Amino acid sequence: MSNDNLHIRKAVRHYASLFTFPSHKVLLLFLLLLNTISAMFAFGIFFPSYEGLSIGLLYGLLVLTLPTLISDLFVKFVIAKNEIVLNLRRCTALSLVSCIFWESSLIAGSLIQNLFHNYLIIIYASIFGMSGMIALRLLVFSSVSFLDESKAILSTIIQPLLCFTSGILFFKTDYVPLLLVNLEFQDVRFLLIAFFSSLLILVSTRLFIHLVDRHGKKSVGIGAIVLLKSFIANWTEGTTSFIESHFEKLGIETTIPVTMLAFRKKDQSKAVMVIPLFHPGPFKNIGSSNLPFHIQKMLEKKLGAIVVVPHGTSGHDFNLASQKQCDKVLQGINNLATFKDFNSKATKLFRGKSGSAKATCQFFGDVGLVTVTRAPNNVEDVPFEVGINIASKGVNSGAKHIAVIDAHNSIKPGHKIPILTDIELCEIQKAAESAINLALKGKRSVFKTGASRVVPSKWGLEQGLGPGGIATFVFQVEEQKAVYIVLDGNNVVSGLREKILDGLRDLNIDDGEVLTTDCHAVNAIELVKKGYNAIGEVIDHKEIVLKIKETVSKALQNLQRSDVAYKIGEINKVKTLGKANLIKLSLLIDFAFNRAKMYALIIFPSAILAIILLFFLF
Repeated sequence: MSNDNLHIRKAVRHYASLFTFPSHKVLLLFLLLLNTISAMFAFGIFFPSYEGLSIGLLYGLLVLTLPTLISDLFVKFVIAKNEIVLNLRRCTALSLVSCIFWESSLIAGSLIQNLFHNYLIIIYASIFGMSGMIALRLLVFSSVSFLDESKAILSTIIQPLLCFTSGILFFKTDYVPLLLVNLEFQDVRFLLIAFFSSLLILVSTRLFIHLVDRHGKKSVGIGAIVLLKSFIANWTEGTTSFIESHFEKLGIETTIPVTMLAFRKKDQSKAVMVIPLFHPGPFKNIGSSNLPFHIQKMLEKKLGAIVVVPHGTSGHDFNLASQKQCDKVLQGINNLATFKDFNSKATKLFRGKSGSAKATCQFFGDVGLVTVTRAPNNVEDVPFEVGINIASKGVNSGAKHIAVIDAHNSIKPGHKIPILTDIELCEIQKAAESAINLALKGKRSVFKTGASRVVPSKWGLEQGLGPGGIATFVFQVEEQKAVYIVLDGNNVVSGLREKILDGLRDLNIDDGEVLTTDCHAVNAIELVKKGYNAIGEVIDHKEIVLKIKETVSKALQNLQRSDVAYKIGEINKVKTLGKANLIKLSLLIDFAFNRAKMYALIIFPSAILAIILLFFLF
């Protein structure tokens, strides 16, 4: 289990390494400044004079900037007008980075020319820069855009072709009176070198792409480059169809267990807790990442109650493959959400402990509601099997039903995502068994329920809080008041749980637990190494404690004598990624990045040497 999760974490880290660009106006300004300043510097070395700087300024404007602008407009509005990822801003960003290759070669060529006093070196430098442009652009158009191969190649070569042609024409004009060489007899030679250099770098880059791509086809039937395109389409545009179509093909049919507890006052629904054993992932808007909120919204509309969907015991292998599968789960839960045979008795909340693990158990009617955590130590995704084992042991001990919640409520700040060891999982199981055994001996009494929800407008996905906000269920059994606080987020920063529970003593709350939905809609939103912000990582702790106290106060104000009913069911034939496919995908992403580095170090230096050799052969 630990090694499997390690590969998943590495894949998430690569996903989080993607980046964004400034506005289009800023990019255009950078393009103009970079091209002119670099060219002036290069020609200032080449011709150390005011005239050399003037030539450089014209070169930057006429050879690099103007052709680049024309190229971007042609690519976006003619070749790739229906392309969803490469908008005009991203085309300009690509062209800006491409120009760096040319400018670096130009400056290097000027320095070398001063050593060898060969004015043709500046032309060779342009050819070399053009080759770098081609390699970068083909990589991007092949691995990011959804253009077919012919359009990708045409989009690749248009900027370097326009810049090179402009460069040749520039050197044949009166703008360069100090270039003491007759270029007429060199024209064919330059064209041949440029042609074969471009062909060589195109072939080398296509070979690189093929080698990286083939590993995905062998391992999971999806090319690594195709998978990368789908990820980037989601990252940049929020498009889910491409990546989810691959997940649908890979998905395996799974049965999703669901437990629901419904609390009512007289004949009116008051609060519902839904514990489905899928995983809300993998990230952002893909698969089941925001499914807890959609379940909440659907049932609140149907039942007129406050609904919470805390995290059941499950890992990323239980991520739903697509929105289609989410709809299937929503329909299944909607069908299950009818309640009868209400029970008026509950026990107090009891606690168990083993090593670093803590657990609570409280019986509502025939169902023992169990929560598990390791707070303030790290806790992350208690596996499905552990929850099943806890429930099974509870039934063997005399319980009719056990529902297990992974509190998912403690993670230390930083970029590392914890992995639970076998020893820690064993401690979690023992703590839960201890709490269940204590609760089984507890007295059954009538109880009161209070419920409330607050959705703070100042905090959102960027701060780690999903649209479900903060929900609170308070249960009073005899003199004990216990609270379940459900935060719509992906984990809680270590130490905040304890601050929350301590703060509730002012409200005469005796015990309780802080839970999260493990909402992955917050993932891949902010550019942080971990891939998301846990609750409390960027939100001020005092502010969130106050907001939770406000929510609990509202719940206390509507404490009323209640009954409880439960529904336990299964949703069949739901496609999840599955452990084997998840490991393969995670390994593929990590492997593709590492293998790409190796291939790049072999293929591109070889291509550079071959291009240099061409300069001597012609």
